[in-house]
Parts: sequence; structure tokens; C-alpha cells
Amino acid sequence: MFDFAGDDICSSRHGGAPASTATHERVKHTYGPRCREVLKVIITSGFQGATLDQVCIALGKMPHALSPRITQLKRGRLIVGRGTRPTRSGCPATVYFATLAGEQALTAGGAARA
Repeated sequence: MFDFAGDDICSSRHGGAPASTATHERVKHTYGPRCREVLKVIITSGFQGATLDQVCIALGKMPHALSPRITQLKRGRLIVGRGTRPTRSGCPATVYFATLAGEQALTAGGAARA
């Protein structure tokens, strides 16, 4: 299981704003499962890797819902960004790949913490 529930990855941006803090408390139980889903998409993308845009398409979510999970996975050294490629809109986006630790965390169902 991925244990990211205590991490408010956006706290430095919202500065502890009451509404943002309340939202974090309400949804933090989804962080681990969502990180696992994101990591699985990146791993199944193989040698091509995946951009945030591609992960969003695969999971049917908006970027604002998954970008913090990408950050948590990067901080946990479970994924790395290498190079860029265009999104659907033509903007360059970082391509993410799973690290060995990321692959092991997903396949072993092991604990991972950013």
C-alpha cells in the first residue's frame, strides 16, 4: 500500500487556507490508491513512458487531480521525468518513467512513502 495520506503536497501553494486544508482532509485517503493507479499507467507505458496528459486520458481524470500524485511519486523516487513530447494541445510535457523502486513497489504491493 502507498502511504501518502498525511502529505498535503499543495500546502506550500495554498499556505494553509482553510478551504484547501479541509479538502485535503476530505480526500487524503485517495492519495495512495491514486498514486498506485498513476504508477501503473506509467509502468504499462513501457519504454515510451507517459506524460501527465496521457495518464489523465488513461484514468479519465483532469490534470489538477493527478499532478500532485505525479509530484508525490517523484518525491518518493518511484518515477523520473526524462525528456518531453507534445500533449494533445501541442505543448511540451515531461515524459515519466518508473524507477526500479517504483516497479518493485507496485509489483510487491510494498509500502512507498514520499
